Amino acid sequence: MAIFSYELTGNNDQSGPQAIRRILIPCAWLAVIFAALAWVFLSFNHALAFIGGTIVGCLNLIFLTLLVQQILVASGSRNYLTIALILALKILIVYGGLAGLLIWETTPIIGVVSGFSLILLVITLKAAGRALIASGILESGKSNGTESYRSDA
Repeated sequence: MAIFSYELTGNNDQSGPQAIRRILIPCAWLAVIFAALAWVFLSFNHALAFIGGTIVGCLNLIFLTLLVQQILVASGSRNYLTIALILALKILIVYGGLAGLLIWETTPIIGVVSGFSLILLVITLKAAGRALIASGILESGKSNGTESYRSDA
């Protein structure tokens, strides 16, 4: 997909498709872990609803990223047909999938909502971690090899 092959031209690697990829991958791992826990402690329907909500949430982020990339292109080269197509697909797939999950009788609503909001949790925690590293409260883990992390006492 174009979102993953798009290369940034600037030096800021904190934004763009690579940042979206760095959000989607931890979200997928957390979804698998939380769905397994939901399956063990709640039921298979809760796990399925959680995975479904997470997939819809991730698709929402991907479509929003594609939409913003198309809109932020220079106004002379904007392709309005592509923008309309992406928006139509987003409405059909994301909102249709979300409505289908919520209407389905056996799907617990709390699982769908939890899965859909997992991506927001990942974004918030990544932003909080970057803010803590930037403030100096939390070390970034980068080492020049001279520090010793063991105490010899």
